[in-house]
Amino acid sequence: MRFGYALTGGVLIAASTFLVASAALMPGTWLPSFRSDITDNAYVRGEITPISPKISGYLVEVLVQDNQAVKRGDSCFE
Repeated sequence: MRFGYALTGGVLIAASTFLVASAALMPGTWLPSFRSDITDNAYVRGEITPISPKISGYLVEVLVQDNQAVKRGDSCFE
């Protein structure tokens, strides 16, 4: 009978140690992190290059692909 009490006491100590450790670590998962800033507004920056023709007319064909590098003097449209 004495062995049963010792085992129960050991289980009780292990269980209470686990509960105390869990209680000490849990608030970090429940509370938001105060070390970093959180924001819902974001901005994107980019460059816009306006293209305006020197003459009027209709665009028949585009001779370049998306994200293709072009050099000065290359024909882009027809």
